This record gives sequence, structure tokens and C-alpha cells, in this order.
Amino acid sequence: MKRAAILLSLISAASVANAANYPYIECEDLKMDIEEHGTSDLNGLTFTSIDTLDRMTVPKIEFSFGSNVYIELNDRKQYKMFDVVKEGNKYSFTTTKEKNNLGIYVDRKNAFAFEITDLGNGEYTFQMFKARYEGDYTDKKVVWVPYNKFVQGDDFETPVRYAVDESSIDARNEFKCEN
Repeated sequence: MKRAAILLSLISAASVANAANYPYIECEDLKMDIEEHGTSDLNGLTFTSIDTLDRMTVPKIEFSFGSNVYIELNDRKQYKMFDVVKEGNKYSFTTTKEKNNLGIYVDRKNAFAFEITDLGNGEYTFQMFKARYEGDYTDKKVVWVPYNKFVQGDDFETPVRYAVDESSIDARNEFKCEN
């Protein structure tokens, strides 16, 4: 009896570990996510910091599988992705979309922008910006300024260098939705 319980717990633990590498997403849900958020080359990738400057950085960044639903920072904070744009070797997106009639993002605490540059050979730079507003009270314009909590140290304006985790490329390529 004890052997059966141990065997069942090992099997369930192995399936949970596998689920982290290959998430379960129903095809119908994935289709809706793609319609709402789109797709990009970043989907399913994991990046690890290789920054050499003397500062604290986010050690790991992950993107959702199959669509541009979210970016996750160090397994702790998830942000939705809106308006993903790729121009040449640069990607950019915001983490909120809805603005009020004054031109200010409704979700002010989570109004960020990301800029990601592909340097080649699996290396990228990431930069995170927070929204600052300029202009008249009734006509605000968003100005994106470097976010000093994404990188901690004297130099928070220089983009952070990251490398693609090779296993995430394999996981992304093997990813399939479930019916």
C-alpha cells in the first residue's frame, strides 16, 4: 500500500513538473488569446540575465506560450501584453491599454512599456519604462521614462542584457494546444 502511494505521488509530481515546461492550453482558448493579443517570436521563450554591469537585475523573464498574453518577471510578477510591435530587430509593447478621457491609463500602477532588442546569437536587451504624463490637465500625453525598479543600481537607463534559454526554444517548438 505504501509503495502504491509513493508511486502515485512520484507520477503526479512528474506530471506537474512536465506541465511547467509544456503548459496545457485548450485550442479554443488559444484561438481567443491570439485574436485578442496576437503572436510574436517571443512566445514561449525564457530569458536569463547575462548583464555584466554592477547592478541588480531581474534574473529571469518568461513569455506566454502560443500568444502575446503575458510577460512574467522572475516567476513573480505577470503583466499583460498589448499592442506588440516588431520593427526590424526591436519589439515593443505596453502592459495596459485602456485610457480615460483625460489621456491617463486607467490602470496607472501597471502602466509600463517594454522595449526588447534582438542582438543576434540568442542575446537580447530589455528595457522597462513607466508612464509619465505631460501636457494640460484635459489633454495629457504619455512620455515613457526608464523604470528604476526594473534595474537597481546607479545605471538603470542602460538596457539589461539577456540570453535565450535554449530549452525554452525546444519547449516552444514542441508546444501544442489541446482539444
